[in-house]
Amino acid sequence: MLKKPGAWLRQKGIERSMIGISVCSGALGIIVGIYLPLLLPNRPLLLFVPASLVIGAWLVLMKGPWRLVKGPWRLDHIWKGLEAETRIGNAIQYALTASGCAVAHDVKKIAKAGNIDHLVVTPSRIWVIETQAGRVPKKKFPKALGMIAANVKSVRAWAPPMVEVQGCLVIDDGKKVGKKSFSADLETILRHNRRTLMRQLRKEACEPGGAVDEALLRKAWALGSISNKDDG
Repeated sequence: MLKKPGAWLRQKGIERSMIGISVCSGALGIIVGIYLPLLLPNRPLLLFVPASLVIGAWLVLMKGPWRLVKGPWRLDHIWKGLEAETRIGNAIQYALTASGCAVAHDVKKIAKAGNIDHLVVTPSRIWVIETQAGRVPKKKFPKALGMIAANVKSVRAWAPPMVEVQGCLVIDDGKKVGKKSFSADLETILRHNRRTLMRQLRKEACEPGGAVDEALLRKAWALGSISNKDDG
């Protein structure tokens, strides 16, 4: 499967952040562990003062408005580059996706429970897809299904009338699909793995089931955009 747009810059930003956190944590550990117990034996609350100073210094050095860390690997430069790569990646996906389809990832704006991992519009329906890397523990399974059902209802309220909205749980553990569907809050939640989901979405994209609302497609693409402007 493809990496997300900006994956390399995202990793670089995480590495830079971790370096700053590690340096500051080490400095704070030395201050707290060696000097402060000797200087302030009866005032433990004053430990927050050096902690605040160290954290503040890290924010300024690594991502603050003062340019004390120069060059292309400043964190603010990394995040700007990541945002640009993500926008271009979104535009490419928009341009190459089959006519009558739209995709948005990590949708929070219209979600009622947490976020929607993947919202997919095909000529046949809108898919509300929750992904799990492995099987959900039995005790947590009803809650997971309930969250999908809640988001199905919120997407149905957002979508034009008469458009079918289908919830789906994808467990990406490489195993064959067992039970094909579940029920939660009067909603039927389909069960897929990566291969069966791709097969179903390709079928719907290649065999249009009816007229597609272009306004709906634009709204769906906008849900996944990192800018305030519609890429369409």
